[in-house]
Amino acid sequence: MITTEYFGDPIVAAYFHLPFGLKSDTERVREIDKCLAAVKEANATSIWVLISNVKDEGVRYLLNRALSLGLRVVPVFQPFISIVEHPEVKIVCADGSTSDDPRYFNIGCFNNPYLMEKTRELVRDFLEQFKDHPALYRIAGLPLISFIHEALIHLLFWLLKRDLK
Repeated sequence: MITTEYFGDPIVAAYFHLPFGLKSDTERVREIDKCLAAVKEANATSIWVLISNVKDEGVRYLLNRALSLGLRVVPVFQPFISIVEHPEVKIVCADGSTSDDPRYFNIGCFNNPYLMEKTRELVRDFLEQFKDHPALYRIAGLPLISFIHEALIHLLFWLLKRDLK
């Protein structure tokens, strides 16, 4: 059973990746503003932001801009691990195929110890800087965080078990 608290503040969200590869910080800020405005205009209440580098000043800007628009943020931690340097983190699909193309962002398999270590570092660094930021979506006073889809499924099962007790 879903708690009644959720219905007063449902998660209506869009995934967002901080833009990279743009020529200037001004261009990047414009792109963030444009995307967040579109999310707000679509009546979403939150954004799930893919984060791979917390030292990126775009993270702080995005959190502040989201707050100014009344959007809340769920950080989705996605450490970048080169599959050329660390082929052991490749995702293995149900059919046995793997994510072998190094041109694409590889999120890796969170069951891999190296990837878990890098993810813990990323989460720790993020929380050290932003744990009290008012733009973060919170449940029971704690910021909601995600580790792509695998961990989200674990969170949903945990919530179901908790609510069924």
